[in-house]
Amino acid sequence: MNYKIIENFLSKEKCINLISFADEFLNNSDVVKYHGNRSDIISSHKSFNTMIEKSNDWKELDDYLQSQDFFDFACKNLEIENKNVEIKKFYNLCEYEAINRNRKNISLIPDNELIKVFLLRKWRNIKRWLKFNNITNKKNYAETLYAFARAGNGYKQNIHRDSDERLIIFLIYLNDISRDSIGGNLDLYKKIGVINNTESLNQNSFEKITSINPSVGKIVFIQNGDSAYHGVEIMRDHKISRNFIYGAFTVLGKKNPYILKHEIPIERYLY
Repeated sequence: MNYKIIENFLSKEKCINLISFADEFLNNSDVVKYHGNRSDIISSHKSFNTMIEKSNDWKELDDYLQSQDFFDFACKNLEIENKNVEIKKFYNLCEYEAINRNRKNISLIPDNELIKVFLLRKWRNIKRWLKFNNITNKKNYAETLYAFARAGNGYKQNIHRDSDERLIIFLIYLNDISRDSIGGNLDLYKKIGVINNTESLNQNSFEKITSINPSVGKIVFIQNGDSAYHGVEIMRDHKISRNFIYGAFTVLGKKNPYILKHEIPIERYLY
């Protein structure tokens, strides 16, 4: 597995400001809650855009994370080729408000809105395909899709590999977590056995390479190749939440050139 850990990517003061400002947005209707006890404010959602409009710290960070410079910085630290990738915005333009407005229990969405959301998603996928799959264009377009995330006791991530369409994954930790509590570290694995089902991995097929503890301002880059397996042991007895930014440079058209066996689709409905 190809990964890189960089300490002090963000200052402690910057991290405190980011967490503090995000607090009021974690109860909005379009916040995604999953993985036991984790809440995400996703970069393509209305609440996220409202947040960056009101916070200079979030706006400054967002501008950098969605830049070509940040992608080139990731490639340099992982010592990999750019692969002619150009960073563009598509989902982050937030042009489909009806999709974001209806991020709730499907039984609570009126029939007319449900049909509208379905059709908009289909049209958005067609538009993306037409715009970024031009066979005469040799570029590989990607977008920085990311989220501010808060996780607490009960949060876990089973061993998995991220979607094929994510080129490089990054995690930015905004605070320290207690060393005398259980779980919460980012565990990286190598495959030592046969994998028959990517949706239900056998833990005996993996061996832990390292365990990365979250600490304020740290960033971790992971090249999303066929062997980029990772997970988070369930959090227990933590007195403070794990605040972090999870994101990835996600291809908009052509396939991920770093992956040979394409088998894990992306959850485009999240965006």
